[in-house]
Order: sequence, then C-alpha cells, then structure tokens
Amino acid sequence: MTKPNHCRWISICPLRRFEKRGKINLEWKINFCESNWNQCMRYQNVVNGLHNSDQMLPDGSLINEK
Repeated sequence: MTKPNHCRWISICPLRRFEKRGKINLEWKINFCESNWNQCMRYQNVVNGLHNSDQMLPDGSLINEK
C-alpha cells in the first residue's frame, strides 16, 4: 500500500480557515498537511482519540483568532 500524499483530514481541518483569513502562511500546510502529517499534534490527537482545540496549530501551539 502506498503512503497518501497528504493528511486524510486536510479538507476539514480548521487550519484551512486560518489560511483563508491570512492568520497562517502556506508553509504550515506544506510542512505538516502535505508531507509530515504524522508529526502534526492535531493528527496525533485524532489518531489517539483526543479532542483538538480549533485554535491548535500542528506544533501544538494555539493561535489567537481575534
């Protein structure tokens, strides 16, 4: 089985909203969502059955949406 080329939750991840609003740059998506999603804290939490704050970035830090 081949490895997918992006995170399976890429289309529903709150990070897409941050991108559209200019809160984060495209490098977050490239570095986590499209390549190293196993290193993403959001991904790890979902896999382990844990809840993610919508404000949590892939490195586990929180973004202020104000």
